[in-house]
Amino acid sequence: MEPILATACKTFGESRLRSLKLFRSLLRQVPFFIGKYELESHPKEMRLRIRQEFEKFRDLDDLSQVNALLFKGELELEEAVKIWKQKSHLCDFFGHGGTVISKEEEFMQEFCEGGTIPDDKYPL
Repeated sequence: MEPILATACKTFGESRLRSLKLFRSLLRQVPFFIGKYELESHPKEMRLRIRQEFEKFRDLDDLSQVNALLFKGELELEEAVKIWKQKSHLCDFFGHGGTVISKEEEFMQEFCEGGTIPDDKYPL
């Protein structure tokens, strides 16, 4: 992965190229995120979520805001690739609620709700 550029783009053409580079880098890292963070998402869903985030800011016309978003996006990517983030951080972004429930917590939740709990699901 290339180092993050701390320089700001001077034109919208420059920012467009930089945002496309960031977009492609994020899409390429989706299989890595699934494997390293043990995410239970489909790659298509994750790529769609990334695209939606970029589409949200498509019509932004303030170059300083575009530069800030590019810097933040590159920083987020670097942190995720270097495993400085936790699974819950990626789950929050990709819409999984961010909560990782252990088997004990899951058992207690089902028990308190009064649901039937099969013996083979939670062996003693």
